[in-house]
Amino acid sequence: MIVNSAAAASGPYLVGLAIDQGMDAGNPVALRNIVLLYAIMVLLQWGSIYWRVNIMAVVGQSVIFDLRESLFAHLQEMSLSFYSRFSVGRVITRVINDVSVLRDFITWALLRSPEIYLHWSSSSWRCC
Repeated sequence: MIVNSAAAASGPYLVGLAIDQGMDAGNPVALRNIVLLYAIMVLLQWGSIYWRVNIMAVVGQSVIFDLRESLFAHLQEMSLSFYSRFSVGRVITRVINDVSVLRDFITWALLRSPEIYLHWSSSSWRCC
């Protein structure tokens, strides 16, 4: 997260350096070095986002696996009178849909929550 933020924040600074020290000064070596540094920062930002998404996907999938396993065990322990009151298809459909919604929440909402919190905390002091 810190690497991603630092790489994203360095972009405008490096563009300013490229204009001031490379283009305006007529220094092609400085311009080349700044462009290479910018490309490295973009790759670093991409790599950190890729790593974070994969980590959250693995964590999300393991949480969903544990949840499905416990729900299946609970459904196996239910009495036959429960299944005579509620149709099996309705119960299974409800479980599948609820787990799917939780999977989407865990994978995507929690992935974005640090960014949302940082944005909220950095802008909330201006409101007061």
